[in-house]
Amino acid sequence: MSVLSNPCDFNLFMVQSGEPEKQLRLFDIRLRRTELHSFGWKQDSSESQSALINQSWSPDGLYITSGSADPVIHVFDIRYNARKPTQSIKAHQKRVFKAEWHYSQPLLISISSDLNIGLHKIS
Repeated sequence: MSVLSNPCDFNLFMVQSGEPEKQLRLFDIRLRRTELHSFGWKQDSSESQSALINQSWSPDGLYITSGSADPVIHVFDIRYNARKPTQSIKAHQKRVFKAEWHYSQPLLISISSDLNIGLHKIS
């Protein structure tokens, strides 16, 4: 559904797919067609996996966020081989379209179909 290059290592890229519990897949272009790791979560909503919208890299290239059909922002640390999110933030009342990292502060800015913008301090 989308592809996003890592901001610090342009050999790494994240592919967003609709497969349950493997919604994000990390690849290294140097390894040709070899998936390094997959990340995901159990979708609580009855909506399809294609409702997932827009992943975003942290400025240091170590974390990635994804919105979901559920009102949650999922944060993954690519340094760890854990399939589940490092952190899940209940951010809104409805679907989270995107959670974008602030370029210099430990802050996520999110937007949702509940018509609200959220500011979330990340520790």
